[in-house]
Order: sequence, then C-alpha cells, then structure tokens
Amino acid sequence: LDGTDAVMLSAETASGKYPCEAVAMMVRVAEDVERDPQLKEHVFHPLSDQSGSQSLPEAIGQAACRVAESVGAAAILAFTQTGSTAALVAKYRPPTPIYAVTPSQAVRRRMALYAGVRSIRVDIEGDTEAQIRSVDAAVLEVGVLNKGDVVVITMGSPLSDPGTTNLLKIHRLGF
Repeated sequence: LDGTDAVMLSAETASGKYPCEAVAMMVRVAEDVERDPQLKEHVFHPLSDQSGSQSLPEAIGQAACRVAESVGAAAILAFTQTGSTAALVAKYRPPTPIYAVTPSQAVRRRMALYAGVRSIRVDIEGDTEAQIRSVDAAVLEVGVLNKGDVVVITMGSPLSDPGTTNLLKIHRLGF
C-alpha cells in the first residue's frame, strides 16, 4: 500500500483466458483496500499537524480539505492549468468530492488518473472574480452541484502562473 492513484490492468485483461474475472478481482481488491480504515492513517498524507514542513501551495491544499470538512462543503473546486492544484488537494484523500476545473483537455485526461478527482473543462479568463463566476455557471450547467451548495475553491492567483496555488475561498454556488 503506497497511496497509488490508479491501477494498471495486467496482460490477463487483454489476452488472458479470464479477462472479465481478472478485472472483477482487481476492482474487489482496490475497493477493499480503499475501505480499510487504517489506510488514511498509514498511507495517505493525513490531515495532521505538519506545521513548518509544507510549501505554501501544499498548505492551501491541506487547508482546503480541512475547511471543506468543517463547513460541510458539497465539493472542493480546484482551478488548475497543469493539474497540480488538484493533486495537492487529492493527496489528502478528503471525504469531500474534488472537481478539478481546467481549460485544457490534455490536463483533464491526465487528471483522470488522480484518485477522487473529477474534471470539468471550462475556459477560465479574466480576473479572479470573473473566473469564479465562469466556473460557478459551468458547474451548475453540468449539473454536478446545485445552486446554493457551499464549495471550497482553491486556485493560484493569477491562474496563468502555474505552481502558485495561493487562494482559498468558501463560496455559495449561484450567488
């Protein structure tokens, strides 16, 4: 158990005698492991005290998870150009759903391998508030969240500077 985000299928699933059974077994093993209550304590980066040992983006990622749980947020929205903001949040395996918002289809494909992250493609332009309004409308249009839901937003500002995750906002969708 090393905190892997994805499982690669073996040759058995492509050319073996029992491909369906092989996939079913892999699914069962992965689901059993993910349900293990000790998994978060021993493998993932727990939301424990890590004061002084984190970069600013890592601290924002961890704080997003804590705040989302504290306020009962419906989701964490990670605005990202490269996928790194979503990865910073996902590494803590929060119980809150993570939606990564990116303008890049290539980044969306890469983030498909991040555990617990769903991605939404949105053209994100303008200042921070304009970006939030664009994402707000897109998330409601896609139907994954509802008007009035509380979300925690994390992003780098300016968004055009990769690696600058430095913003955390509690936001009510549609308002």
